[in-house]
Formats: sequence, structure tokens, C-alpha cells
Amino acid sequence: MKGVKKFLLGLLLAPFALILYPFAKKFNQPFNLHRQGRYKEALRAYMEQTQKPLFSGKGGALYCFNIGLLHKLADNQTVAAEYFRKAKELGIDEDPAGHRGDQPYLPKGQ
Repeated sequence: MKGVKKFLLGLLLAPFALILYPFAKKFNQPFNLHRQGRYKEALRAYMEQTQKPLFSGKGGALYCFNIGLLHKLADNQTVAAEYFRKAKELGIDEDPAGHRGDQPYLPKGQ
């Protein structure tokens, strides 16, 4: 019986997954570009996402922190420090010193 309930729940939720997929894909795009070493494209994608009101607060903080990492990687320490400060104001308490910048920062479990 448990398997049947799980299957029916999956059928019920499938349309919502299809609706939300484009948003999730767009949300993950900057992180994927960053992982692939496509840093200029990642920076552009992060910046684009920070302009959207949906990603203010903690979501925006994650983008700001990763923008800071990319600037750190490019040896733009002043700009990196600005973005790390902004990320901290928005709720990211991670220490940027523990990151080289070649990979995106994602909190544990994401």
C-alpha cells in the first residue's frame, strides 16, 4: 500500500515539477557555469540573477558570495570584499578565506 501512495503522490506532483523546472534550471545556471570553469559567463549569470527581486535575501546572498569568489579568483580583491560584505549583510556567514574561487560555494545540503 505504501508504494501505491508514493506512486499516486508522484503523479499528483509531476505537473508542478514540470512547471517549476525552468525556474530551477535558471537558478542553477550560474553555479553550473562556475563549476565548468566558465568564469566570465558565470559572473554574468550571477549578476543577472541578482537583479531579480525574487532572489533578494538569502538567495541573493548566495549569488553575491559567489560573485565575490569570482572576483577573488580574478585578483580583484576590492570588488570581492564588497560582494562578501553584501553577502554577509544578506545572511551568508561563510569565511571567504577558505575558498579559492574556482568552485562555487553552496551551503551544505544544496
